[in-house]
Amino acid sequence: MNPRLDTMIVDDSKASIAVLQGDLQRHECINVVATTTDISKAGELIARHKPAVLFIDIEMPGKNGLDFVAEMKERTDHEILVIFYSAFEHYMIDALRLSAFDFLRKPYFPDELDEIIGRIQKRNETQPKQTQQEIPHSSSPTIGMQTETGIEIINVNEVVYFLYDSAVRTWQMFYSDQRVYNLRKNLKAKDILAIDTADYVQLSQNCIVNMRFVSSIENQSLRCQLAAPFDGAQLTVSRTYFPKLKEKLRII
Repeated sequence: MNPRLDTMIVDDSKASIAVLQGDLQRHECINVVATTTDISKAGELIARHKPAVLFIDIEMPGKNGLDFVAEMKERTDHEILVIFYSAFEHYMIDALRLSAFDFLRKPYFPDELDEIIGRIQKRNETQPKQTQQEIPHSSSPTIGMQTETGIEIINVNEVVYFLYDSAVRTWQMFYSDQRVYNLRKNLKAKDILAIDTADYVQLSQNCIVNMRFVSSIENQSLRCQLAAPFDGAQLTVSRTYFPKLKEKLRII
């Protein structure tokens, strides 16, 4: 059996902490080691307890949760699964850009929390047997991607490419297991490129590719050859975007 996951809650509302802590106590895999309503004290508590999971509210006095987590990542030497929660959905994209493990909307339904805890537990069970200090944050490039049906939890390294479908006015995401997702409406290319990875490169106005899957680029046509089984994809670098691609790849 995997050890219980030390968990911390940061929220300026004592009532909200009490509710969430009570709900988390129903899960044997979760061990709440610290809570605070003062975000200025959260950094000290994280350094002391080194939690594996952090539930943090976004709108708080002094500093919001997004800014706190961005700064925390710069000075924390162990991996923390961050779950933002807020009554305001417009924060979701900003949370995902920070590679949050998930986003929980207030007020939440118990089954929504249960689903998140289930994924945390599953992830913990499949992780290599290492201490938290041995696992750098970048070892888990997992984000939530909003699709037309919900939020898909994906590994950014396993996305092969994105294509914009002008007929339905949405970006499609092609995953390494050959699943195809229609992403949320109004998603922009800049939103995809803002994902925390250096491997996504824009080939044209309607195409972004993960360079991990590109094996070659033809000289004249600028057609990209992808690794099998995606070698049949018709992806071409536009003349407009080729200079940026050349610079990024340091082509000589």
